[in-house]
Amino acid sequence: EQNIEVSALTSLSVAVLASVGGSFFIGSNVALTNLSVLLLASVGGTFVMETNDALTSLSFPVLASVEGYFKILSTALTSLSVPVLGSVGGYFHIGYNSALTSLSVPALTNVLGTNTGSDQTLSTGESLPRGWSILVDWNTNLEYFKAESLDPASPPPGDVFLQKTICASSACTEVNCLSAIASCPPSPPPSPPSP
Repeated sequence: EQNIEVSALTSLSVAVLASVGGSFFIGSNVALTNLSVLLLASVGGTFVMETNDALTSLSFPVLASVEGYFKILSTALTSLSVPVLGSVGGYFHIGYNSALTSLSVPALTNVLGTNTGSDQTLSTGESLPRGWSILVDWNTNLEYFKAESLDPASPPPGDVFLQKTICASSACTEVNCLSAIASCPPSPPPSPPSP
Protein backbone atom coordinates (compact mmCIF):
# COMPACT_ATOMS: atom_id res chain seq x y z
CA GLU A 1 0.00 0.00 0.00
CA GLN A 2 1.27 3.47 -0.91
CA ASN A 3 0.00 6.19 1.42
CA ILE A 4 1.25 9.75 0.97
CA GLU A 5 0.20 12.39 3.52
CA VAL A 6 2.64 15.22 4.25
CA SER A 7 1.03 18.48 5.29
CA ALA A 8 3.84 20.83 4.11
CA LEU A 9 4.49 19.15 0.75
CA THR A 10 3.96 21.49 -2.23
CA SER A 11 5.18 19.43 -5.20
CA LEU A 12 5.63 15.72 -5.74
CA SER A 13 7.06 13.87 -8.74
CA VAL A 14 7.32 10.09 -8.65
CA ALA A 15 9.49 9.12 -11.57
CA VAL A 16 9.97 5.32 -11.40
CA LEU A 17 6.97 3.80 -9.60
CA ALA A 18 5.33 1.50 -12.17
CA SER A 19 2.82 -0.50 -10.14
CA VAL A 20 1.26 -0.72 -6.70
CA GLY A 21 0.03 -4.11 -5.50
CA GLY A 22 -2.34 -2.65 -2.92
CA SER A 23 -4.03 0.73 -2.67
CA PHE A 24 -2.72 4.14 -3.69
CA PHE A 25 -3.87 6.98 -1.42
CA ILE A 26 -2.90 10.65 -1.54
CA GLY A 27 -4.81 12.75 0.94
CA SER A 28 -4.83 15.72 3.30
CA ASN A 29 -1.79 17.36 1.70
CA VAL A 30 -3.12 20.88 2.19
CA ALA A 31 -0.17 22.63 0.49
CA LEU A 32 0.29 20.23 -2.44
CA THR A 33 -0.17 22.03 -5.78
CA ASN A 34 1.55 19.71 -8.26
CA LEU A 35 1.58 15.93 -8.53
CA SER A 36 3.07 13.79 -11.28
CA VAL A 37 3.37 10.00 -11.25
CA LEU A 38 4.94 9.34 -14.62
CA LEU A 39 5.19 5.55 -14.93
CA LEU A 40 2.40 4.22 -12.70
CA ALA A 41 0.43 1.84 -14.92
CA SER A 42 -1.57 -0.30 -12.51
CA VAL A 43 -2.97 -0.23 -8.99
CA GLY A 44 -3.97 -3.54 -7.42
CA GLY A 45 -6.35 -1.98 -4.89
CA THR A 46 -8.15 1.34 -4.65
CA PHE A 47 -7.00 4.67 -6.08
CA VAL A 48 -7.96 7.56 -3.81
CA MET A 49 -7.10 11.25 -3.92
CA GLU A 50 -9.01 13.41 -1.49
CA THR A 51 -8.70 16.64 0.47
CA ASN A 52 -5.75 17.96 -1.50
CA ASP A 53 -7.44 21.35 -1.61
CA ALA A 54 -4.61 23.30 -3.28
CA LEU A 55 -3.85 20.76 -6.04
CA THR A 56 -3.94 22.45 -9.45
CA SER A 57 -1.82 20.07 -11.56
CA LEU A 58 -2.16 16.29 -11.75
CA SER A 59 -0.60 13.85 -14.21
CA PHE A 60 -0.98 10.07 -14.43
CA PRO A 61 -0.13 9.62 -18.13
CA VAL A 62 0.11 5.80 -18.25
CA LEU A 63 -2.33 4.68 -15.53
CA ALA A 64 -4.32 1.95 -17.30
CA SER A 65 -6.06 -0.13 -14.63
CA VAL A 66 -7.28 0.12 -11.05
CA GLU A 67 -8.54 -3.08 -9.43
CA GLY A 68 -10.56 -1.31 -6.73
CA TYR A 69 -12.51 1.92 -6.86
CA PHE A 70 -11.24 5.18 -8.38
CA LYS A 71 -11.98 8.38 -6.48
CA ILE A 72 -10.78 11.98 -6.81
CA LEU A 73 -12.41 14.41 -4.37
CA SER A 74 -11.77 17.96 -3.12
CA THR A 75 -8.99 19.40 -5.27
CA ALA A 76 -8.40 22.75 -7.02
CA LEU A 77 -7.97 21.15 -10.44
CA THR A 78 -9.46 23.05 -13.38
CA SER A 79 -9.11 20.15 -15.81
CA LEU A 80 -8.49 16.45 -15.40
CA SER A 81 -7.54 13.87 -17.99
CA VAL A 82 -6.60 10.25 -17.30
CA PRO A 83 -5.79 9.35 -20.91
CA VAL A 84 -5.27 5.58 -20.85
CA LEU A 85 -7.33 4.42 -17.86
CA GLY A 86 -9.36 1.58 -19.33
CA SER A 87 -10.66 -0.48 -16.43
CA VAL A 88 -11.85 0.23 -12.89
CA GLY A 89 -12.71 -2.83 -10.81
CA GLY A 90 -14.83 -0.87 -8.34
CA TYR A 91 -16.81 2.33 -8.75
CA PHE A 92 -15.75 5.65 -10.35
CA HIS A 93 -16.32 8.86 -8.37
CA ILE A 94 -15.27 12.42 -9.19
CA GLY A 95 -16.69 15.00 -6.80
CA TYR A 96 -16.32 18.24 -4.83
CA ASN A 97 -13.74 19.70 -7.23
CA SER A 98 -15.21 23.19 -7.37
CA ALA A 99 -12.78 24.60 -9.97
CA LEU A 100 -13.00 21.64 -12.37
CA THR A 101 -14.40 22.55 -15.79
CA SER A 102 -13.26 19.63 -17.96
CA LEU A 103 -13.00 15.90 -17.26
CA SER A 104 -11.79 13.35 -19.80
CA VAL A 105 -11.29 9.58 -19.48
CA PRO A 106 -11.23 8.68 -23.19
CA ALA A 107 -10.10 5.06 -22.80
CA LEU A 108 -12.41 4.08 -19.93
CA THR A 109 -14.28 0.97 -21.08
CA ASN A 110 -15.16 -0.98 -17.93
CA VAL A 111 -16.46 0.14 -14.55
CA LEU A 112 -17.12 -3.18 -12.89
CA GLY A 113 -18.14 -2.44 -9.31
CA THR A 114 -20.66 -0.55 -7.21
CA ASN A 115 -20.58 1.61 -4.11
CA THR A 116 -21.49 -0.45 -1.06
CA GLY A 117 -21.08 2.36 1.47
CA SER A 118 -23.55 5.03 2.48
CA ASP A 119 -26.07 6.85 0.30
CA GLN A 120 -24.87 10.08 -1.33
CA THR A 121 -26.59 13.45 -1.07
CA LEU A 122 -26.57 14.94 -4.56
CA SER A 123 -26.29 18.56 -5.65
CA THR A 124 -29.95 18.33 -6.68
CA GLY A 125 -30.89 17.66 -3.06
CA GLU A 126 -31.86 14.09 -3.87
CA SER A 127 -30.37 11.00 -2.27
CA LEU A 128 -28.59 8.48 -4.47
CA PRO A 129 -28.79 5.07 -2.79
CA ARG A 130 -25.73 2.91 -2.51
CA GLY A 131 -25.21 0.56 -5.42
CA TRP A 132 -24.15 3.16 -8.01
CA SER A 133 -21.17 2.63 -10.32
CA ILE A 134 -20.39 6.10 -11.72
CA LEU A 135 -20.92 9.35 -9.82
CA VAL A 136 -19.79 12.72 -11.12
CA ASP A 137 -21.33 15.45 -8.97
CA TRP A 138 -20.65 18.51 -6.81
CA ASN A 139 -18.06 19.76 -9.32
CA THR A 140 -19.87 23.08 -9.48
CA ASN A 141 -18.17 24.47 -12.62
CA LEU A 142 -17.92 21.23 -14.63
CA GLU A 143 -19.28 21.61 -18.15
CA TYR A 144 -17.54 18.86 -20.08
CA PHE A 145 -17.13 15.14 -19.45
CA LYS A 146 -15.75 12.95 -22.24
CA ALA A 147 -15.73 9.18 -21.82
CA GLU A 148 -16.35 8.03 -25.35
CA SER A 149 -15.26 4.42 -24.80
CA LEU A 150 -18.06 3.66 -22.34
CA ASP A 151 -20.58 1.55 -24.24
CA PRO A 152 -24.28 2.12 -23.49
CA ALA A 153 -24.88 -1.42 -24.72
CA SER A 154 -22.64 -2.78 -21.93
CA PRO A 155 -23.42 -0.58 -18.93
CA PRO A 156 -21.83 -0.95 -15.50
CA PRO A 157 -23.70 -2.98 -12.88
CA GLY A 158 -24.97 0.03 -10.92
CA ASP A 159 -26.56 3.39 -11.66
CA VAL A 160 -24.78 6.29 -13.31
CA PHE A 161 -25.32 9.82 -12.04
CA LEU A 162 -24.00 12.90 -13.83
CA GLN A 163 -24.54 16.42 -12.58
CA LYS A 164 -26.87 18.71 -14.48
CA THR A 165 -24.22 20.90 -16.10
CA ILE A 166 -22.66 18.14 -18.20
CA CYS A 167 -23.55 18.63 -21.86
CA ALA A 168 -26.35 20.95 -20.71
CA SER A 169 -28.45 17.87 -20.05
CA SER A 170 -30.62 16.99 -17.08
CA ALA A 171 -29.11 15.00 -14.28
CA CYS A 172 -29.86 11.32 -14.61
CA THR A 173 -29.68 8.14 -12.60
CA GLU A 174 -30.29 5.82 -15.52
CA VAL A 175 -27.59 3.88 -17.31
CA ASN A 176 -28.83 5.21 -20.66
CA CYS A 177 -27.18 8.53 -19.82
CA LEU A 178 -23.98 6.82 -21.01
CA SER A 179 -25.27 7.72 -24.47
CA ALA A 180 -25.12 11.37 -23.48
CA ILE A 181 -21.54 10.96 -22.30
CA ALA A 182 -20.45 9.30 -25.53
CA SER A 183 -22.03 12.00 -27.68
CA CYS A 184 -20.89 14.93 -25.57
CA PRO A 185 -19.46 17.49 -28.00
CA PRO A 186 -15.85 18.61 -27.75
CA SER A 187 -15.10 21.20 -25.14
CA PRO A 188 -15.62 24.63 -26.72
CA PRO A 189 -12.47 26.62 -27.52
CA PRO A 190 -11.72 29.58 -25.27
CA SER A 191 -13.23 32.88 -26.32
CA PRO A 192 -10.83 35.21 -28.14
CA PRO A 193 -9.64 38.18 -26.11
CA SER A 194 -11.61 41.37 -26.48
CA PRO A 195 -10.03 43.96 -28.77
